[in-house]
Amino acid sequence: MNTPVLLATIAAVSFGGGFAVHTISQKAEPGTDTDAAQTLATPDENPDARKLTVRSDDPDVASKIRKVLATAITDPRLALKQAEEMGVSDSALPEIVRDWTLRNVDAALAWALSIADSERQREAIEHIFRTLIAQGQTSVALRHLAALPVGSLRDRATAEVVQGLVQTDPEEALSLASEITDWGARRDAARNLSEHFVTTENDAEFWRLYESLPIGSFSNRLASEYLEELAVVRPAQAIATAQAKADLFDRRTINEMFEEMGEELGRNDPQLGVGLASQITDEDMRNEFLRELGEEWGETDPKAASEWALAEMRRTGKPELQKLFSGALEELMEWDQDLAFSMIDQIPDPEIRMRAELDAIGEVSRDNPVLASTRLTSLIETDPDAARGATGRLARNWIFRDPTSASAWIDSLPASTAKDEGIGSLVRYAVFRENDTQAARAWIGQMSSEESQQELIEWIRDARENFGRGDFRGRGGPPGRGFRGPR
Repeated sequence: MNTPVLLATIAAVSFGGGFAVHTISQKAEPGTDTDAAQTLATPDENPDARKLTVRSDDPDVASKIRKVLATAITDPRLALKQAEEMGVSDSALPEIVRDWTLRNVDAALAWALSIADSERQREAIEHIFRTLIAQGQTSVALRHLAALPVGSLRDRATAEVVQGLVQTDPEEALSLASEITDWGARRDAARNLSEHFVTTENDAEFWRLYESLPIGSFSNRLASEYLEELAVVRPAQAIATAQAKADLFDRRTINEMFEEMGEELGRNDPQLGVGLASQITDEDMRNEFLRELGEEWGETDPKAASEWALAEMRRTGKPELQKLFSGALEELMEWDQDLAFSMIDQIPDPEIRMRAELDAIGEVSRDNPVLASTRLTSLIETDPDAARGATGRLARNWIFRDPTSASAWIDSLPASTAKDEGIGSLVRYAVFRENDTQAARAWIGQMSSEESQQELIEWIRDARENFGRGDFRGRGGPPGRGFRGPR
């Protein structure tokens, strides 16, 4: 008499994970039923496809999953129900579906299409087609794909099929992917295609196929994913290729491509990325690349990224490094605003220093308007025209949170274009939140520019005509508290 054998293969095959591969064989003692519920028998009809996977470092969760998978051998529907009841459906679903697909793909698909929960249904469909592709059954996957109704589910399945089909028929895979309309599935299909061509280093073939596509959202997504994948393994080539192919794309698309390459290098090798930035001849593209690189690096280590960028600016004097610094500084602002501003003060070039400070003030104006106003006041005194936009933004953010402090700060500023910008924000607040045209007109009288005064007077007149007889409260939200006119 054979001894029952418990097989629990802990692996990261087909459905992600990140665990090492281990096969555990555990013999149950004859005559005991302790492990009977966990015995995974290998069926005679498909002996090679019945190793079910358990992914959990939690012994209790692993035990529940083993029980569910044991049931799945004979009754996958019941196993799925048990998984829901035990709270392990997310872990068990991929393996139950995988096993069911390998035994009876028609039944598995019929069940998946009957699921009421759209998110769970999408997961099941993806797992079914991912299983077929992982087993090399691309032709079977294509046959079942054709039977799916047109829509998001079919698009999701198509993205999985593309991953297998591109290995044998890249043109057909590309044609199939180009029919996808679901945004997420289109992105996944583009990524699967890109990974293949980057891995096989078949760049010429990729661009030949790419240029056969009509220009549109899918072709743009495909090129972006390809360059992003290429930036991981051959970053210098990615940058050179993007510049050489720039004429194929509109300005917005090519800038986004450089942003994505900057993000990728910011995650993997930021200092290499900074060195490669010098190869980017277009200033806008280089700036997008460096800023995204700085932000991504800053998410990992904002202090180190900001300090390195500052040191390089001081050492080389390269103005483009301000974009890298600003990107890193944006992340540092979330952790230590005082440190961030102290770094800005160390920038030797006054023009670059002012741009960096204005960027930083914009970052803190919503959360820390007092700090922002302190820093901005000195800039207004130095260069009110440069500080104009930042003054208006700060006033708009601050007035809704603390109208008394915001209006007092604007009132204290010296007459300038920057103060006029702040007054404009206060006037709109006075009209829409306070229904106080008298205070609004008093503020207008404080403006240094007669042209700006006239524009706001006309704006109040138009507002009355458009919104009724002058009661504007509620148009922009509840009335504020503590607002006052100028002293």
